[in-house]
Amino acid sequence: MAQIHESEEVVTLDEGPLRLLFRWDERRWSHEVWVEGDMLASTLEWEEGRDDPSRVLSPAFQHLNAGMTGSGARALLVGQWGKHHGSAVFEIRRKGEDVEVDVDLAVRTRAEIHAIACTYTVQRSSGDLIDAGPEGIVWSLAENETILRFEPGGDEATRVGMAEAGRRLTRVQATVDIVEGISTHRLHYRWRWLGGNGTG
Repeated sequence: MAQIHESEEVVTLDEGPLRLLFRWDERRWSHEVWVEGDMLASTLEWEEGRDDPSRVLSPAFQHLNAGMTGSGARALLVGQWGKHHGSAVFEIRRKGEDVEVDVDLAVRTRAEIHAIACTYTVQRSSGDLIDAGPEGIVWSLAENETILRFEPGGDEATRVGMAEAGRRLTRVQATVDIVEGISTHRLHYRWRWLGGNGTG
């Protein structure tokens, strides 16, 4: 059964082997994906002065509200950085032997914008990779013979991609095409822990 653990600086949505952990750093809530006590993925956050404000690496969130749903635990987040406004729903839930984190996110802006993404650094190298394609990026967690997937959430607009980020790291992104004349852009993606050791 899903659980929520809260303190001033950390909020955790916990469902068995999969854990979604949010950290407050006095500016925003970042988040991490943990599997059986190991941190496997963390958000790469946009930094003023380093990154192009028209290219969103990961939306920034300053407010978080967590609660239970009929199927699991959920966190609602909202935030602003520059002229961009973000809102997101993160829900962790069990489906049979598997556990998934479903993310439905929107960015609204009236400023110039060229790219919107949610970017993660994954503590896995290319040697752990099983598959990488438009349907998802899949790693083997050899220590417990399970599988971790990063995949689109079912809509046609969101895509996932990856790049190496060092000897034992991979960088992955969920992205969406920018449509001119539209002020609100949506991303929908999932992290899935497959306890049945399958790729479906």
